[in-house]
Amino acid sequence: MHATDPRAGRIERGLALARGGRPQAARRLLAVVWQQLSPIDDAPLRVDCARLMAELQDDPHDRLCWCLRAVTAAEQVRQSCEVPLPLYGFYPTVLCALADAYRLVGDDDRAQACEQLSSAGNVGIHRLGEAGLREMSAFASARIAGRLGVPLPVQDPWAR
Repeated sequence: MHATDPRAGRIERGLALARGGRPQAARRLLAVVWQQLSPIDDAPLRVDCARLMAELQDDPHDRLCWCLRAVTAAEQVRQSCEVPLPLYGFYPTVLCALADAYRLVGDDDRAQACEQLSSAGNVGIHRLGEAGLREMSAFASARIAGRLGVPLPVQDPWAR
């Protein structure tokens, strides 16, 4: 789905617009993409779109809302793939962004809780050992290559 989905390309275009100093254009494009994504079937794309939208928000409360959307979608991905890790072990960067968003709105307790979960996730990932890290790295590489339209002979390790 991710590899050939034109919406993934539009999310990448949004990232390029943001990096090119056009955050408003990026927000407009990503808002359209968000409306096209299914809350049930498009969780990986929703994670990517929501994470980028969070980074583009000027208002800290809007940023927090988008981070919470990313966390919700990340949990859907984790559950649908039957990943044998809790959310914080599967998407620690989503929780880091959520911690930053909580800190920006002045909720230091929730920010600290998210940071602790994210740290635990990083530790958990390293406990997978060398083979587990290789599988995760291969999956990430395949996902990136798929977005760029470059096929790789890598199977999704979570799709077993």
